[in-house]
Amino acid sequence: MTVDALIDQHVEVLSLDMTGDQALEVMNACYSPALPLVNAEGKLHAIVTEEFLLSKDVELSLAAMQIPEVFPALNQRNHFVDAIRILGQTKLPIVPVVDDVLMYQGSVSTTSIMEFLYNSGSIDDRGTTIMVEMNPRDYTMTEISRLIESEQAKILSSFVYSDQRSELLQLSLKLNVMDASHIVATLERFGYKVFDFSLTTEQQIDQLKDRIDSFLAYLQI
Repeated sequence: MTVDALIDQHVEVLSLDMTGDQALEVMNACYSPALPLVNAEGKLHAIVTEEFLLSKDVELSLAAMQIPEVFPALNQRNHFVDAIRILGQTKLPIVPVVDDVLMYQGSVSTTSIMEFLYNSGSIDDRGTTIMVEMNPRDYTMTEISRLIESEQAKILSSFVYSDQRSELLQLSLKLNVMDASHIVATLERFGYKVFDFSLTTEQQIDQLKDRIDSFLAYLQI
């Protein structure tokens, strides 16, 4: 999936002839503290933030503010993961998309990314999620998939996170089964550490009952 399919049509653009006041009004209207600035030829000029405008004389035009032409941007052929990376690194609500000559094509927003992930199907599908922790050298998706499929289950989606503090990989797996206890047991038997997994309703009730019984026993001490 390339980023041009994730462009948020609700992201407004600013023009160089706008004043700071006008730009702030546009930002307030679309609830975004940052917006792309596009010149008269349709090329991306900069990203303007609310913080930057408030530090300037807002009666000036954006052209007169000498806004730095340094900005993160994506080529329309970039993968959507690149958009997630830039949004995470910059903490901006949007990242502009351009063609090979910097002509502005639109912007990917945190909202459009979240909508894509939700509508991809795997998040909304019934099933359970398990979290597996391992050393990077032990990460073999083929082997993990084989173990899970040996328990008559399938992986609907996966996400790998590298924990910088522990230098371990954390693998999130969405499965097409409601009860993953037998899968957890199999993975643990092969040396994987499963540190979190969703419980079925019956398991949740049993777990809560055990906690209540333990608490009542504690009160009787």
